[in-house]
Amino acid sequence: MKISVRLPLTMAVLIGLLLAASFFGIHRLQRALQVFEVQVTAAHQHERLSAAMLSTFKTQVQEWKNVLLRGADEKQLERFWGSFSKTEQEVARLGRELLAGLPAGKARGLVEEFLQEHEKMGTGYRRGLEAFKSAGFDHRAGDKAVSGMDRAPARLLDEASKQIADDAQAIATGARMQSEQAVVVSLVLVLLVCAISVGLLVWLTRSLVRPIAQAVAHT
Repeated sequence: MKISVRLPLTMAVLIGLLLAASFFGIHRLQRALQVFEVQVTAAHQHERLSAAMLSTFKTQVQEWKNVLLRGADEKQLERFWGSFSKTEQEVARLGRELLAGLPAGKARGLVEEFLQEHEKMGTGYRRGLEAFKSAGFDHRAGDKAVSGMDRAPARLLDEASKQIADDAQAIATGARMQSEQAVVVSLVLVLLVCAISVGLLVWLTRSLVRPIAQAVAHT
């Protein structure tokens, strides 16, 4: 093969190998970024919703206590029971929104269990309200009627929040590891291409020098 063909062909091969290594590394990094942007962002959204659910649930329980403490006054009873019902609906809404994005798994199962227990709790608290009224607005009667009713949903929601946080951390760790692997693979490929390039250049140099040396020897 003529030198005028061999030299450009060798350079084209080297450039092609470098481009291939670079494009592969970029592709791996893009995949890692997609995981971060989609999965990690979604996981953080789940954490935000579960935290909002937990906070609203605690507010709901507190509003029930306000009903018992101040419900002897008709206006106060209407006010605080209305707040109780409003926060109850908000907890359910947040739970439905959270379920819409959660994948199948332990966290989803816990949220589903919580919503079932939360609905039962609402029914029980309404019976407690009637007991409170029937007892002449005696807070002890209302408190006894709902004693321990919030424990199961509170436990489930706390477990769900922790599981969601663990899942989010696992996804973030996975995305970081994937990006680190992409960088390592890219570096290895570039080093490999450099080694091949050196080999090709040595071969090309020898293939050019040998004919020249032979021509000089015959002169």
